[in-house]
Amino acid sequence: MRIKSIEVLGLRNIVSSLLTPGSRGNLISGGNGAGKTSLLEAIYLLGNAKSFRGTNGQSLVNETTKSLKISARVVRPDHSNADFQLVKAGSNKRISINNKPVPNRSTLVRQFPIMFFGHETVSAQISTPQARRVFFDWLLFHVEPDFLAAYSNYGGLLNHFKAGLRNSHKDSELWNVNLAEAGEELHKIRSSIFEELKIIYQQELSFFCELPNVDLVYRNGWATEHALADWLSMRHKDHVRLGYCTVGPHRADFQLRSRRGEVKTWASRGQLKVYYGLYFLTILKYFLRVSDSRPLVLIDDLWAEMDSVLAGKFLKKIMDSECQVFLTSIEDRKELVNQYDMSRFHVEQGLVK
Repeated sequence: MRIKSIEVLGLRNIVSSLLTPGSRGNLISGGNGAGKTSLLEAIYLLGNAKSFRGTNGQSLVNETTKSLKISARVVRPDHSNADFQLVKAGSNKRISINNKPVPNRSTLVRQFPIMFFGHETVSAQISTPQARRVFFDWLLFHVEPDFLAAYSNYGGLLNHFKAGLRNSHKDSELWNVNLAEAGEELHKIRSSIFEELKIIYQQELSFFCELPNVDLVYRNGWATEHALADWLSMRHKDHVRLGYCTVGPHRADFQLRSRRGEVKTWASRGQLKVYYGLYFLTILKYFLRVSDSRPLVLIDDLWAEMDSVLAGKFLKKIMDSECQVFLTSIEDRKELVNQYDMSRFHVEQGLVK
């Protein structure tokens, strides 16, 4: 899919901007605080109903306006057009596709696949297993038909299990069998896809000979010498004391490791950005391999903390995907126009030129 046009009204420092992007690459340049990342955020909001910046208390709405509106004309994989719109005023938010309200967020995300790579996602994935897990589960949501049902089933049973811990010790034990079965099913879906991702990651890493070799490692959330049902029984007293469940796929993790340990313990900031960029690229490659759709790719400030040679290699890999790409840079990198089908835009004080 690709965006033909997008209008942003009242988002952060953007009062009013209209962008008609190119079908392939789009470079958005400008100084710090000019509004480059806010343009990427507008696209992300339209496809996710939430920001990649998280909940830091800062209002999305421009201080001079009372609401924000993001509207886009999108070309779908079947070449039909669709109009997406998000309107937010106060605590009220309305999202529509072709003027029809979107019933839930999963419907929106499925119809508007977006991948974002930037400081926020890299920092989160370095810091928390949850962020690494969420990114992998985003892929499964789009490419594995049974994933959403398995994920929702396990989540519901886990909530019942935790409620049982609060209400009665015996009640939580009643959920052990069902929770274990659902957990094993979710793990089965994850592990089957992960084995293919490992291969892709090593293939992509081989093009970056400047970097020490690392492996993509999946930890399923419990030690494999026992089945999940056994661990739930053995850990019951701990769960009662703690009030939550310490084993299961909700504790799964995806790590980048070498003989020296997890990369975050020894790699430089620039190396970490490339390693997690290759994880991003691996997810994208698998998506394109099994799906008829192409996600929109948003890359914020690629060249920050990344060696220019490595950044160039990474960008070429992204551009070779033939997805519509939006990337930001403080510098106006005119040389990219000669290398790729790249449209250029400049942002100053929230205005696109």
